[in-house]
Amino acid sequence: MSSLFVSITITPCAPMARVEGVIKKMTIGYSNTMQHCHKTNNQILTQPSIPMSNYGLDNETGDLIIRIDDIIGSATSMEGIQFSMDQKTLTRYRVVQLLGQGTFGQVVKCIDLSTNKYVAIKVLKNKPAYFKQSLIEVTVLHFLNDYYDNSPHSRILKMLDYFMYYGHICIVTEMLGFVRFFFFYIANHN
Repeated sequence: MSSLFVSITITPCAPMARVEGVIKKMTIGYSNTMQHCHKTNNQILTQPSIPMSNYGLDNETGDLIIRIDDIIGSATSMEGIQFSMDQKTLTRYRVVQLLGQGTFGQVVKCIDLSTNKYVAIKVLKNKPAYFKQSLIEVTVLHFLNDYYDNSPHSRILKMLDYFMYYGHICIVTEMLGFVRFFFFYIANHN
């Protein structure tokens, strides 16, 4: 009758060199890691901020829950580079502040990490009706920028990029100064 048990000899591993250095670095960096992983509620820009859907990324109205210092872009999205304006370049934008929130989504001020310039990103809600509308908006902006934006003093908002981010279409535009924003606001509300 054969034995059901196999004899295994276990030998202790040789001590790793520099273990103390690694542990020291991990101990020192622990507080930074915890601050990064467990952001406080005062850094959350989206209201309401209670996660309800989309793996805990969206609130009850379909808005992406955005925090200060979040990095969004084609480099950090679930969809990747396939749905973006420039499919050869990974993009990263760091969220600085909330500029506004409305029916279709929210607009955040970000820093483009490749150019260090401020941009505005419109993050549309994760809803089928808004998805279709945002595809039309991307198409119209792309058409206007390519075919009618030849003037250096153009009055057309420049779309710099677009990408999918966990089911949300994000449209990246130039950051307008207050004076230009004010004139766009007045023109659209008269």
